Amino acid sequence: MAGTTAGHGTVTSLRLFFVQTTTAAGKPPKSQPLTMFLKDGRMRLEQGAMALIFDGKQLLSINTASKSKVAVELPVSQMDLRGSTSPAQTLQKMLAAGGTAKLLGTATLSGRQCDVLELVRPDGTTAKLWIDKNSGVPAKVDAATPTAHVTTVLQAAKVNPPLRDSLFALPQGYRVVKLGSTQPSAK
Repeated sequence: MAGTTAGHGTVTSLRLFFVQTTTAAGKPPKSQPLTMFLKDGRMRLEQGAMALIFDGKQLLSINTASKSKVAVELPVSQMDLRGSTSPAQTLQKMLAAGGTAKLLGTATLSGRQCDVLELVRPDGTTAKLWIDKNSGVPAKVDAATPTAHVTTVLQAAKVNPPLRDSLFALPQGYRVVKLGSTQPSAK
């Protein structure tokens, strides 16, 4: 992300605040805040007590409220965030891993000029993204899976906030377990 310009000079870090609404069949919609931190090719997503941490090499899922202090290592190949240089690229890679992406055109969303992309994964998951042309930040993501519909809308963005490197590291005292295993991963 370093070197990206977004009407703010050089962008080295971002703190993005979203509201995510999930609708599943037969259930009322549920809205929750979601925060994304990006710095130097690293990412952290927080929603309630759950966090996804990508340090540039390893993708971990943790529950900060759990007393077990276990971090589940997820396959990076599913997300392949390596080489992402902007929030838009990061989100596109997360959603389009193994799928196709198509530029649908442009639209104005909440006063932002956006490129509109459609992403389709082989598992049937689809997503439509509105990427702010000025900042490269996803202004909205509409995703559909076979079991739910998720809409994520940007509420606010802070450009170049000071972000501690510890945000992108495994918290002290946690042990790493590979997805599908009960044994700690060899590090």
